Amino acid sequence: MKHRILFKNYLSHFLAYRARVGIWAVTDVAEFLVFPFIWLAVITDNIGIEGYGRADIITYYLIAAFVSLVFTSHPARKVKEDIMQGGLNAFLVKPLGHFSRHLIEQATYKILSLGIGLGLMLPLVYFLPEYTYLPLSWTTWVFFTLSLLIAFFVSHLLEYTLGLASFWFGEIRALQHVLEIASILFSGRLAPLVFFPPLFASLAEWLPFAALASIPADIYLERMTAAESVGQLSISALWLFVLSGLAILAWKRGLRRYEGIGI
Repeated sequence: MKHRILFKNYLSHFLAYRARVGIWAVTDVAEFLVFPFIWLAVITDNIGIEGYGRADIITYYLIAAFVSLVFTSHPARKVKEDIMQGGLNAFLVKPLGHFSRHLIEQATYKILSLGIGLGLMLPLVYFLPEYTYLPLSWTTWVFFTLSLLIAFFVSHLLEYTLGLASFWFGEIRALQHVLEIASILFSGRLAPLVFFPPLFASLAEWLPFAALASIPADIYLERMTAAESVGQLSISALWLFVLSGLAILAWKRGLRRYEGIGI
């Protein structure tokens, strides 16, 4: 019941500022619109590069944009503000915890973003079928759905833990830039990981960032067997446990430093 009420409150808030939601949605996907045109100029036949044909590369960036828009959480800034401005006090006396409230807020925002994302992607798939790929296997859709959920929770835990670093550092803008650069490099947002040197690609597959673009896109494109999908999703699930442990540890240690008047 408490979760439902909080969800409705956040939903009403975001609907009141739906123009801002739309602007942020366009901003989220804009960076992905450039890359397909670059690769289309390079890929001159259907064989493509490393098995990626023209339809594959366009679909790859469509999926990466979809994950970024709908399944990537960004609570770090608000967590930082709670800590630095003393707003954390209100969360400490409420029945729902700090983590749960930010999770529900981000999930509500992403549910609204889902409508925008589908509104942008489905017309492209329908009107330009020769430039997009649509998997038919139900197992692919199951693995793809799991990868989307994992992407949301991995991104949320990464950003939430980063926000908790404000207990020690106060301003975390530099750390946010470091996390963003690492995400861009190792997630596959720039290009499919197989386009990079083998050592770099192998390292990226073991880091949590691959869950934010590469894994969902490659599963959707059916570039992974069922066994490979299970393996990659298992690594991402392991990172969920690791990041959860780090968040819990940072929360408990950070509260010892918190004085209730901000930092």
